[in-house]
Amino acid sequence: MLAGKGVRLAEAEATLAGLPRQRAAGTYAEEAHYFLVLVKRRLGKEQEAIAQARTFLERFSSTARAATLREWLDKEKQ
Repeated sequence: MLAGKGVRLAEAEATLAGLPRQRAAGTYAEEAHYFLVLVKRRLGKEQEAIAQARTFLERFSSTARAATLREWLDKEKQ
């Protein structure tokens, strides 16, 4: 992930936010959406992370990462 290679989280967030628009479908879009949720959480942007997770679930509902995000969202509701 970008943030793991010394890129600041804000820069990673900006880069990841642009990827789904550039590549509307497929693996890159899925990866960008998923990691954007994680980066937003690390930045303390919980409401944005939740919204991004819901968007991810709408687009990629049957993926393994969707299950992970569903678990996280369920914990957030408690």
